Amino acid sequence: MGPVDNRGKHNNHSKLSDTVFESVRDHINSIPRTESHYLRANTTREFIDGSLTIAELHRDYKLIQEAAGKEFANYVTYYRIFNNDFNLGLFNPRKDQCHECEGYKNSTDKGPLKDKYNKHLEEKSLSRLELKHDIEQCKSNGSNNIVAIFDLQAVLPCPIGQSSAFFYKSKLNCYNFTVSNINDDTTVCFFWHEGLGKRGANEIGTCVYKFLEELSSKQPNKDIIFYSDNCCGQQKNKFVFIMYYFAVNTLPIKSITHKFLIRGHT
Repeated sequence: MGPVDNRGKHNNHSKLSDTVFESVRDHINSIPRTESHYLRANTTREFIDGSLTIAELHRDYKLIQEAAGKEFANYVTYYRIFNNDFNLGLFNPRKDQCHECEGYKNSTDKGPLKDKYNKHLEEKSLSRLELKHDIEQCKSNGSNNIVAIFDLQAVLPCPIGQSSAFFYKSKLNCYNFTVSNINDDTTVCFFWHEGLGKRGANEIGTCVYKFLEELSSKQPNKDIIFYSDNCCGQQKNKFVFIMYYFAVNTLPIKSITHKFLIRGHT
């Protein structure tokens, strides 16, 4: 029988007090949450501004504790509490990546995915050709078509600044919905903050209807073609389609067609 391993079986372990653990949680809770660009109705995960790393957050926490003459937790403890006790993610606004393309690019066995990937690329090309054709046609002489493209800008938190002091300020999320009329190269912006409304089908539908009201009063009896991305919570849903039906029956509009670009290539 070999010797007994007694490593770690002593009573001299250094333990942090509950007050220190609570100070870490209080600091993490003081960080304002921010919204990602897309609706996340099926998750409880929250997001914070990704302009600071966890290491930088721990540095700020340490400075606060030192200034108050209080004990502080080391980085490993702060990191463990951040990941285990909170359902948080660091949010960095970036260009959306196509899941199909990224999945194929990172696959080690591309064979089974090749046909699906090639079909995806073909659909992407066809959708862009369709958009190009509609734009050329609407600008031709005698055309009755109007092409409009709309999209919701990424969430705009306010205030925002380069100083880390802005990081811990409570943010007011603002939304900017833009509709571009390709025929006359004009863009209309609808801007509101989270205190006035959300960013779902009701808000998007209202903005588009306001655009249709203004457009039809100036150019009645037109065939209107909309282009947008595939976000179901905002425009690819029954509420927006019912709004189109209502607009065609109550406004001087001949027809409304909505074409969705391929996901990841909008």
